Amino acid sequence: PFKKHYNNGPIEFLNLLNNAEIVLSSSFHGTVFSILLHKPFLAINGAKDFRISTLLKKMGLEDRCVELENYEEKCRKVFDINFDKSDKLLEEERKKSEKYLKKALEIE
Repeated sequence: PFKKHYNNGPIEFLNLLNNAEIVLSSSFHGTVFSILLHKPFLAINGAKDFRISTLLKKMGLEDRCVELENYEEKCRKVFDINFDKSDKLLEEERKKSEKYLKKALEIE
């Protein structure tokens, strides 16, 4: 059974995501933490949200967007996800960010 949760604080939000079997979210942060926590997820109307669609594209997870027109098909395949590629892409983005910060702070 699905449970809807609204107006939770940061700790409750992260606990809900961490303990979820799947995540259906229309929020950027729900999408980000689903990826970081390796939770099978769908981003509701994610293709229409610039931040979510950009994130999913960078992580190679564009197929996680779900719309009213394709939700049944997407829900059947929600557990068909492999985070290996997104983990590698995320590590590359972290390295770029670290390099940028070191240069900007004149640490390097």
